[in-house]
Amino acid sequence: MKQSHTVLHPCLMRNKIQHYQWGSKGKDAFIPRLLCLEPENDKPYAELWIGVHPNAPSEIFIDNRWQVLPDVLRTRAVDILGNEVIAKFGPTVPFLLKVLSAAEALSIQAHPNKQQAGQLHQRDPEHYPDDNHKPEIAVAVTSLTALVGFRTIPEIQSVLSTYPPIAEFAGESAHAFQQLVRGDDGRDALKALYANIMNRAISQPDDLEQALHTLEQQCRRTERPSEQERLFLELRSRYGTDVGLFSLFLLSLVHLQAGEAVFLPAGVPHAYLKGDIVECMANSDNVVRAGLTPKFKDVATLVDILTFETAPIPIMRPDPARQVQHYSAPVDEFLLSRFHIGKNEKRTVSTYGKLQILLILDGSISLQGDDHEQRYHSGQSVLVPATTQSYHIVSHEHSTIFLVNIP
Repeated sequence: MKQSHTVLHPCLMRNKIQHYQWGSKGKDAFIPRLLCLEPENDKPYAELWIGVHPNAPSEIFIDNRWQVLPDVLRTRAVDILGNEVIAKFGPTVPFLLKVLSAAEALSIQAHPNKQQAGQLHQRDPEHYPDDNHKPEIAVAVTSLTALVGFRTIPEIQSVLSTYPPIAEFAGESAHAFQQLVRGDDGRDALKALYANIMNRAISQPDDLEQALHTLEQQCRRTERPSEQERLFLELRSRYGTDVGLFSLFLLSLVHLQAGEAVFLPAGVPHAYLKGDIVECMANSDNVVRAGLTPKFKDVATLVDILTFETAPIPIMRPDPARQVQHYSAPVDEFLLSRFHIGKNEKRTVSTYGKLQILLILDGSISLQGDDHEQRYHSGQSVLVPATTQSYHIVSHEHSTIFLVNIP
């Protein structure tokens, strides 16, 4: 495509809210507060989607009217995305930015890699709606409690010793896992253990219920229950006979404070349990679920795509002395950054001829260019087109901004 000579200014965005059941509700719901909306009674506000995904595409204010972003890209892709982005990803926004607010646990899930996603979409487009992978990064806005990745081999061995109902349900695979010694890779044994638990849950649901009942009785007898035990009892009452309840003991429980982040590559099991985050991912909605959900669970696919790594997932911790925090991830689709800008400060940003999207988390700013200036406030998002080579962010009060670049 030829480089366009049309210069577009930054465009205000209008985004869609997803009302999944696990979202926060009432006056303390994070997304309505962010957007200055009056929440409807008992309506969950789970996710705000910012991008072009067909399930909830954003609109932008351009040419003096609101237009659906994918429609605009059909005729203005070069102006908005830039030639380099189009050459690499086609005429589309390659990432999806979200605000997520969980009052209850999300399903335990993992995402396929690019090759697996293409195969799954071709085989089962109903449950795997696109052919893209979904690496994602989650940054805590307030705090986040989540399950992320498998626990270490010694920790899982301790779980099998401490909770006989889990070991007995897993059968011989649990015994084999217990025989691992220091230095063993453990992935094959962990795969056998997890696959046996998941498959037996399908073939022998009565045995699953008995194992969960016995485990529940054990947890209730504990004088000082662990956090995993408290979560198990809470979620057991909600989900009943759900094999995902075992994963509360097998996966790592992590707590992120504001500004801390985790990157989730393909094949890592995870579940957000409670908290408010900004999340950025490749533009996909492919999810393989493992439990804590009434939705479709694809055990064979899950076992196939999991990496079964037992090393802890690193937590990215920001440097409090730095105004800009880059959350680097080994992906081509996005680079998420967080800006803290003091009152009346100015920061110059270059687009390098590529699309950017900003989300103002709090505060009030103006975006200034050679021939334009527009003011924005907390909760608003802005599309900065590729034709805007550089611009200034001017803060009118202390402001926090998330910015997505395409590397």
